[in-house]
Amino acid sequence: IGLYEKDKGGEWKDGERTKIAHRQILHILGDIKINTIDRQLSLLLSDSLKSYPKKLSQSDMAVAWQELSLKNKNRLSPRSQHFIKTAFSTLIKYAKTYDLGVRGNPAEGLAGTKPVNDEAHSAYTKMELQNLIVALSKVNKVRKPEMFWIPLLLLFTGARSNEICMLRCCDIEKVENIWIVHFRNRSEYHQSTKNNKNRTVPLHLKLIELGFLEYLEKQNKYGYDRLFNNLELSG
Repeated sequence: IGLYEKDKGGEWKDGERTKIAHRQILHILGDIKINTIDRQLSLLLSDSLKSYPKKLSQSDMAVAWQELSLKNKNRLSPRSQHFIKTAFSTLIKYAKTYDLGVRGNPAEGLAGTKPVNDEAHSAYTKMELQNLIVALSKVNKVRKPEMFWIPLLLLFTGARSNEICMLRCCDIEKVENIWIVHFRNRSEYHQSTKNNKNRTVPLHLKLIELGFLEYLEKQNKYGYDRLFNNLELSG
């Protein structure tokens, strides 16, 4: 790693990130001899990255990563895992090129293809949903209605946060006895949608049951154009 960083470091687009990836590889595999790296060890690295905690400090590296993962439940994204595996594969290739002791090609195909969607997440667990419900029960719906309704709208519509936050009161209407939410792409109102396409989503009955229409009526009564007028536009 030292030889590689000294030789090739000036060519990197993101040198700091690459060095961090090298430290993460060392943290998982240890400072081992190059000629001990085989296919099994490469696969061990790949599998370990799935449980490796993210946002570790330099001092954390002195502690076994398995121990840290028990305390830190945040995991590396698929894209970060891919970056580290690519960095490892590049190290192995460099070692082979300069005959530093690598046997065979232990990292072949390890990185695979780059993840298409870095935002892909698993479904909420039962515990996560329970924690959400507990948190919402503590929100003051009168003083901070956005803190109550936005998470629920995200949950029941599948929309992005920007799409929810920029909704206007007129975007919620009743069509043929069904309440719907319009997600519109309108730059004049700072509204943007995925692929710049308008779409509609039925308003979930649970939202109606919890009083969302009463909140909408209150916003209209006081003449607010935006659904969540407490939010300030930034950026």
